[in-house]
Amino acid sequence: MVGFDDVEEARYTAPPLTTVAPDKAEPARLAVEARRRSRRVDSDCCGRNPG
Repeated sequence: MVGFDDVEEARYTAPPLTTVAPDKAEPARLAVEARRRSRRVDSDCCGRNPG
């Protein structure tokens, strides 16, 4: 079995549970960056950003 989020309880299970600790900051940073890019494209294409 495999767990997600590296829960501490996994250390005490039988049979042993393999867990992973995913990086949460990087996907969040990428999502914000993508959202900013899409808003910039929307503004450029709709005449809201004349410069």
